[in-house]
Amino acid sequence: MEIKKIPWLIDPHTSAKHEILRKYLQPWMAILSSTNKRIIYLDGFAGPGEYLTKKGEKVKGSPIIAIDCYLEHSLKERIKEVSFIFVDKEKKVIEYLNEKLKSYSKENLKIKTINAEFETVVNNILNELEKDNKNIAPTFCFIDPFGIKGLSLNTISRMMNKKSCEVLINFMYEELIRFISLPQNKKNVCALFGEESKWKEVHNYKTPKERYLFLVSLYEKQLRNSCEGECYIRTFDMVNKFNKKDYVLFFVTKNKLGLKKMKEAMWSVDDSGEFTFSDFTYNPNQSVLFSNEPDYNRLQKEIVEEFKFKKVDVEEVFDYVLVKTSFLDKHARVVLTEMEEDKKISVERNGQNRRGVFPPGKTIIDFNNLNNNI
Repeated sequence: MEIKKIPWLIDPHTSAKHEILRKYLQPWMAILSSTNKRIIYLDGFAGPGEYLTKKGEKVKGSPIIAIDCYLEHSLKERIKEVSFIFVDKEKKVIEYLNEKLKSYSKENLKIKTINAEFETVVNNILNELEKDNKNIAPTFCFIDPFGIKGLSLNTISRMMNKKSCEVLINFMYEELIRFISLPQNKKNVCALFGEESKWKEVHNYKTPKERYLFLVSLYEKQLRNSCEGECYIRTFDMVNKFNKKDYVLFFVTKNKLGLKKMKEAMWSVDDSGEFTFSDFTYNPNQSVLFSNEPDYNRLQKEIVEEFKFKKVDVEEVFDYVLVKTSFLDKHARVVLTEMEEDKKISVERNGQNRRGVFPPGKTIIDFNNLNNNI
């Protein structure tokens, strides 16, 4: 890859991606640090630490955002130790980042920059730990490449299957679809999907939407298959200024609380629940990125389809909404409250009778009385 003039110009969707990262790291640091002496933030394609806006203003890149999340954290004094590891294969990029990091020299931070390939660094770390029969500290790994090279499923799988490790992957769809047919890219594409042939079926699909759905679904399937045990995956689409799919963020965790906090971070950027940001429709004059009302009708239909003719603990409903839908438990409470008021469901609260309140472990929802107009 030819290195552009540093720092690079930032697109609106990159700002949206950084906002998701920021909103997630804040609770992540507090939650993981409460039960662990040390946690790690690993930025696999760190970049120079800052970008330029079209107006020539400098804005923070992911390494600086991560450090500031810690330094400005309201619970900083309770957070034990955060180690920051920033990796980039480009020497000029690391040199620029090192200059940016000098301003933090008085903060007594544990920061390490590495000029190397992401996969080489990760596999070396894991090899050393496994040799000594040790486990890696709880880690959040941000994987934000420029293309598809150096992003093998095998390496990501090794990270995902370590205790308390999570990954946020930038799946470079636009780059992939443009060059997927080139013979010289076959090795990289096979490594990306972790298999030799299934991805080639993309050529059987005629429309851009069909090809997009096929490749994104295949990548998600391969991620799930690479996980030992159950994992939770949430995606967020980024659309470029030409109104075409640019890339997809894939968040992978084995922790439901992590899933909840990432969904909350994504809702903060797109409060429609569609989990999409588009440069094409972005209006910089808006005070917020979006201002949409959640589609409660859609959530009600999804809940009804899952639980009709059943009588279940409310925790089952909340768990379903968390894992299987794009919505949050607060949205489920709104829907359940409206359904109870409309007498579409019956609610048993173990002696209590406060509508709109659904104490976990004490609330049973009866969906057997659903009428036909739902």
